[in-house]
Amino acid sequence: MFSERTYQAALRVGRKPAERLAWLLDLAQKRNLQTANLSELIDEIVVFVAAEGGRPTDERPEPDLPNVDRIVAQVRGGLSDMKSGDPWVLHHPKLSFSTAKDGRALVTGSLTSVFAWSAWHLVSQHHEALGRCARCGHWFAAARPFQKYCSSACGQAVHNATFQKRATPEHRSKLRRKSYLKTKRQRDAEQTAEKE
Repeated sequence: MFSERTYQAALRVGRKPAERLAWLLDLAQKRNLQTANLSELIDEIVVFVAAEGGRPTDERPEPDLPNVDRIVAQVRGGLSDMKSGDPWVLHHPKLSFSTAKDGRALVTGSLTSVFAWSAWHLVSQHHEALGRCARCGHWFAAARPFQKYCSSACGQAVHNATFQKRATPEHRSKLRRKSYLKTKRQRDAEQTAEKE
């Protein structure tokens, strides 16, 4: 049976490959490890490795920043290589590959090695779902085939910049006036409703 901690970690990592890919890309590119709950992060890494068919042979590392940073560093390096147009080359002679009784592939080794292999394997298996944000350059798990931005914030920032470039000062002034009048009508309606 799974413990509650393991269950919660599995929910955060995700059940589907696309969800695990999004979790991995967030961890490797955006998540600030100094502000993260490192114990929960170790749980998530162990769950991720197990979901990809990995089994660490070493003890669970202490949840401190140097350990977690060391585990994540190879994945960050591989994604950085891909960003610059180079292949993500994985060198891990200390991994063992075997087949379980049910036919699933098992990979064993240190948690750092198995995590790097699991990440490399997931990225290579689902490379068609990888997108590169047209604004910030981060990798993301694309929800749609022609998705251009990693988040709505990046998409909105590009939209706003494009609008600011194209819109004349007179047009922007008219839009501000229209917005002001709409807000004023709403406020007036609320005040009237309160008086009744």
